[in-house]
Amino acid sequence: MGQAFRKLFDSFFGNQEMRVVMLGLDAAGKTTILYKLHIGEVLSTVPTIGFNVEKVQYKNVVFTVWDVGGQEKLRPLWRHYFNNTDGLIYVVDSLDRERIGRAKAEFQAIIRDPFMLNSIILVFANKQDMKGAMTPMEVCEGLGLYDLKNRIWHIQGTCALKGDGLYEGLDWLASTLKELQASGRSTSAGTSIRQERRIDLLRSCYVGFNVEKVQYKNVVFTVWDVGGQEKLRPLWRHYFNNTDGLIYVVDSLDRERIGRAKAEFQAIIRDPFMLNSIILVFANKQDMKGAMTPMEVCEGLGLYDLKNRIWHIQGTCALKGDGLYEGLDWLASTLKELQASGRSTSAGTS
Repeated sequence: MGQAFRKLFDSFFGNQEMRVVMLGLDAAGKTTILYKLHIGEVLSTVPTIGFNVEKVQYKNVVFTVWDVGGQEKLRPLWRHYFNNTDGLIYVVDSLDRERIGRAKAEFQAIIRDPFMLNSIILVFANKQDMKGAMTPMEVCEGLGLYDLKNRIWHIQGTCALKGDGLYEGLDWLASTLKELQASGRSTSAGTSIRQERRIDLLRSCYVGFNVEKVQYKNVVFTVWDVGGQEKLRPLWRHYFNNTDGLIYVVDSLDRERIGRAKAEFQAIIRDPFMLNSIILVFANKQDMKGAMTPMEVCEGLGLYDLKNRIWHIQGTCALKGDGLYEGLDWLASTLKELQASGRSTSAGTS
């Protein structure tokens, strides 16, 4: 009965979707907060290399929360998560007095980013249960919150391990976002994901990633399109956990770099998290004169030498859409067959 009432309620009022990015220095407690909100439990966590993403529903608002690694080497990548962000949750380790200056510098850089100028700000002054922790007022002063002009912000003392303060903060976030959007005020800046994808396609370089859900033949794919620039390739492995399938796209015109494409491809499929994943190769730009044939791409990647791997190659022209659905058809039917037979197609933790 409760579920039926909830569905009826949602049909009248609908769930609002908000995109929230959660940032902060390493060891501030971001991942603990995310999973406390998501499943109500504290998980044993390790430093986040890359990101975690979960949907958290609270008071008829569905938050897509991005918990992005806070280690120093990862902070320059934060800005790739800002597009279309409605709210920022900034988590501060209230015990870490030595780094409050660094926390302020990173915080101020975030909120001044062009994509974050409209985002509302929730600060979690975490670890309030610990002796010697800075008070929320001290954290306010440390971050320079009192000096902000024309920004909507709130600070909440929290203890992530116990859950203290988390829902109070989320309550403020949900109600404030609803009020602002009801008044017609935008809380995010940036192009939509689909528009951004088109722009990046024209530029031929992805910085960060795009993510979309694609439904085909009753299978819903969550597709991660990860930047291919050389400096980003070492980050690819952070996307491998629990992956059922790999779509590897080759520029069939680029004969000079087929060796490099092979090296990256072989490194991916040998990763421990990718050993069970099935492989679909798109030999793209088949409409172009001088393009390698799918058979040549097969040879170039070393597909014929693979043992105990399930793979398929499909010639495509992405601009016209040729071959894309044929490849997706193979992917969907193969995954269904394998999973029906009880065979795992992914490796990793849940």
